[in-house]
Amino acid sequence: MDITLNQLRNVGVSILIGTNGSGKTYALQRMNREFAVNSIFLGADMPRQALTGHLKMWLKKCAEIDDALVAELLNARGWAVDADGKPWSIIQPSYCSAGQLRMLWMFLSVAVGCSENGIVLIDEAEQSLHVGWQRRLVWDLERLAKRRNVRVILSTHAPAVIDDAWEWVVSLDEDTRGAKL
Repeated sequence: MDITLNQLRNVGVSILIGTNGSGKTYALQRMNREFAVNSIFLGADMPRQALTGHLKMWLKKCAEIDDALVAELLNARGWAVDADGKPWSIIQPSYCSAGQLRMLWMFLSVAVGCSENGIVLIDEAEQSLHVGWQRRLVWDLERLAKRRNVRVILSTHAPAVIDDAWEWVVSLDEDTRGAKL
């Protein structure tokens, strides 16, 4: 099935599901090429060094604008960002776990990395995330996306990521369309 932006939500999170080989990654890559000027892509195999480079720049930007929503979301995951006078520099991407790096990248790409009205594309959003973080992911990304008028399009195999957001799901498989995993 070929996915177009018309089938997805204008602002907020859209979720692509499908079996392995159904074309989720291809659809995200195609959208990234089509909207390259206004999109950011996080591939499932993005190297750690590339992630940390973006994060250092985006953390500095968050500190400059003192982004309260991002601080709230990060504090809920154990970072003491901008709480009790602790600076944003408390987060050192080079010391983060793989799951922490992906979570930071997803939040910061929407909060400050992407331009307003931009598109953030995330392949296999659940990768390296604890199931508790997976369950809150789409809701937190939705809050960030709506605030900046950004589209977030992610693919997943994990029902925990979808949680209760089934109305945001687009299936690439005929046999899973409309079905709960």
